[in-house]
Amino acid sequence: MIMRRLATLLSIVLFCFGCAEIQYKLVDKLVHRDGNLPRYEFASGTRVGIINMVEERLTHDSFKVLSKEKTFKKKYDVDWKIPEIMEEYLRFLLQEEGRFEVVSLPALSSLQNYEITNLYAEQNLRKFRPEIDRLAEEKNLQVVVIAGNYLYLHPDNLFGERGYGLRTSQGYSDTLARVFGKAYAFTAIGVQVYHTNPLTYIGGGRPSLAHSVSLPWPNDLHNIPKSDFDTIKPIIVADVQEIVMKALQKANLVEEKSSKQ
Repeated sequence: MIMRRLATLLSIVLFCFGCAEIQYKLVDKLVHRDGNLPRYEFASGTRVGIINMVEERLTHDSFKVLSKEKTFKKKYDVDWKIPEIMEEYLRFLLQEEGRFEVVSLPALSSLQNYEITNLYAEQNLRKFRPEIDRLAEEKNLQVVVIAGNYLYLHPDNLFGERGYGLRTSQGYSDTLARVFGKAYAFTAIGVQVYHTNPLTYIGGGRPSLAHSVSLPWPNDLHNIPKSDFDTIKPIIVADVQEIVMKALQKANLVEEKSSKQ
């Protein structure tokens, strides 16, 4: 029910506003509403647990008008170590001032089929609150950070992306695709921060719009060379760092500063 309402809201925004950047800002205000979050002060020795649901594989999302063959999603194994980079950056920021003790927590099976976008809704959060609060009590945690897939808005006005990787889109013609085909690097990952017992959302970092990139148009969209994917890795890493930084800043765990190390 919640996701149906969200989809309806997003459809209205898409219909009324053509600019993706305007849509992004409106959805941010209408759906996330970070303005009235509870704000906590954290003493030295506060223990922070990290649940990392980000996957290792990259996603290639291909879209072509009226073509089932060239509209598909495919996963690729890459050695980018994005989940590790995300967790290491979380640790780096949290431990920089020496105030926080950081604990890695296991990925919860109950969260596997959820984007963390869904945890904004109290109806969904109620399903996970007892389990995470029990884990927090066992580990003596005052804060829990959850990283995972995040429902995403594309600059070409389509929703539904998750994970991170490359999106290619083209019109009807394969011939014109080499000239007019579009490629985007996207990071559809989010970070949410919760105070524990009871589990209460206190801040998060969300994806920005995808980045238009210049890549040689693939001869075979189903088999893109790994070297082409590697060119977008720095973009993904920079996005990850920005998402992490925003989440910790909004939750009042770190002070505002540049997202670059």
